[in-house]
Amino acid sequence: MTAIQLQQETSGPPDHPAGMTEARSRHLAVPGALLVLGVVGGVDYVTGHELLLSTFYLIPVAMAAWMVGRGFALVVSALSVGIWLVGDLASGAVFARPFVLAWNAGERERRRIGRDLHDSLGQLLTGTALAGQAVHERLASSGSAEATGVARMVSLVEEAIELTRSLSHGLDPVEVEGGGLAEALRKLVATTTTLATTRCEYRGAESIAIEDSAIATHLYRIAQEAITNAIKHGHAANIVVDLARQDHGLRLTVRDDGVGIPEPQRRNPGMGLRVMAHRAAVMGGRFEVRREGPRGTRVVCDMPSP
Repeated sequence: MTAIQLQQETSGPPDHPAGMTEARSRHLAVPGALLVLGVVGGVDYVTGHELLLSTFYLIPVAMAAWMVGRGFALVVSALSVGIWLVGDLASGAVFARPFVLAWNAGERERRRIGRDLHDSLGQLLTGTALAGQAVHERLASSGSAEATGVARMVSLVEEAIELTRSLSHGLDPVEVEGGGLAEALRKLVATTTTLATTRCEYRGAESIAIEDSAIATHLYRIAQEAITNAIKHGHAANIVVDLARQDHGLRLTVRDDGVGIPEPQRRNPGMGLRVMAHRAAVMGGRFEVRREGPRGTRVVCDMPSP
């Protein structure tokens, strides 16, 4: 029996009982994940803002990623952040600067969920894949027909591992304890060069210590948005990302050779520019975007030393 035949027998057409069962399972997973999220949020509110229950928000996120898909998992992650913030405020949390702290808190919560995805769900799936591979080898050595089905199961678990790793990196892109922001930017430009026709290069410092992970994440997101704009709107062929420590603090620069951003009087700032400027303001920094001669755009974010 071939792998294609086995897949057809196990999944079946849309009107096959097996296919209908799989579809019902996906449809039930959506309200199920939302229900679990509501329960966790309710418990979080009852226990008060002093007790962090962020790890438990991983449960509905994992359900969404495993049973529905990446897009719904990201939606549940965003809902987790919103419910957590609303619960803290409703339970009596007092912030001197609510919006700024809420923004940073949201970033911290996303990073925490990303780490939990990597450390708990990722490790569990890896162990499952290894155990399945061992079973497959024993069945294959004995000539069992079930070996093909187990191999398919291991393949699905490995796909789930890759999905978990992708979700984890998207939620927590900067590892402050590892290579830090510089290493994250190097990976960003390498991925951009691989996926796009644009040549992207990092020319910044090899390593810059940033103790505040929220600041590192804001700078990373600014670079990410600037690269996206250069490719999508500027049609750039080359992009250079630079990160340097100066007397006044840190400077992040993203330059491209695209068509160039319009002059300020003709500019219609979109959401991306507003978000980048706001991220810089949250850090107490300065944001500037300007045209570079006849072609090209330069995005600069200066962040004062803490």
